[in-house]
Amino acid sequence: MFFQDKVDRAFKWLNDKNKKAEVEENEDIELEKLDILAIIISAVIVFLPILIVLGLIIYFVLRL
Repeated sequence: MFFQDKVDRAFKWLNDKNKKAEVEENEDIELEKLDILAIIISAVIVFLPILIVLGLIIYFVLRL
């Protein structure tokens, strides 16, 4: 290939980058007190409308 050196260099760079990302990925994430509360509130905001719609559908189907 004409650009084999460039291809090899690109693959070496990608491998080095992936190795660094694996090391950083294994570190524990420290959460603050209010982070858990924020996660719970955001989950409620996302899932509550879905549960309400599903509940209404079940209610109207069983009512028939």
